[in-house]
Amino acid sequence: MRKSFFYLFFCEAFLVSILYLTIYIVVQQVVRQSANSPQIQMAEDTAYGLSNGQSPEILLNTPRINPLQSLAPFTIVYDIKGNVLSTTLSSSVYLPEIPKGVLEYVQARAEDRFTWQPKSNLRIAAVMTEYVSKNGGGFVLVGRSLREVENLESYLENIVGTTWIMSLILIFIFTRIYFGKKNN
Repeated sequence: MRKSFFYLFFCEAFLVSILYLTIYIVVQQVVRQSANSPQIQMAEDTAYGLSNGQSPEILLNTPRINPLQSLAPFTIVYDIKGNVLSTTLSSSVYLPEIPKGVLEYVQARAEDRFTWQPKSNLRIAAVMTEYVSKNGGGFVLVGRSLREVENLESYLENIVGTTWIMSLILIFIFTRIYFGKKNN
């Protein structure tokens, strides 16, 4: 009896664990991928404008953003060598140079979507796209802080973890009741 009870319980627990893990991964990926939504549109629109002769200063004529304090997307326009031409970042924000490997990847594939952690207290969901103009072209990076997305992911971990544990407890109880009635 004891061997059958534990065997059944562990089989049920394994299947339920796989189910909860799948739910967590799918929802977490949907949340994370949606963090790129405004950046994709902004990067493509800015690259289109630059490709059609508009100047970065005109395209980026918006309030300055500090991603350490704001969730608003920011834009950086780079020349083909990776030098900053224009940005919507506030002057108090310094981000390190974009890694050359990212520029090479974007040149080969026209776009890249990535998570960038330029500072220990700042993670950014970034989209970079290439533009070609009569001045030679370059790159447009649009990013925004992942602070709220990461808060949502943490909340999701708590919900899924709690319901997974509750499910395992209920499975244990119901399996125990089933084997108790079976032996009577």
